[in-house]
Amino acid sequence: MVRTLYGRRLARIDKGAGDFATAADVEAEKAILAVIRAARPDDAVLGEEGGQQGAAEAARQWLVDRS
Repeated sequence: MVRTLYGRRLARIDKGAGDFATAADVEAEKAILAVIRAARPDDAVLGEEGGQQGAAEAARQWLVDRS
């Protein structure tokens, strides 16, 4: 996913306090979440771009930060 966007001009999404994400960040997180959801649908996920998803009482929580 990220390779397909390499070298392109990407939109920046302002997250405040001088922090930002790009379209590549958002799309990469979506791809990572799709893999996690397919393998472990009951797990919770805390993504840098998407925030908390899934049940708070889930036995497992994934932290996704594509830095």
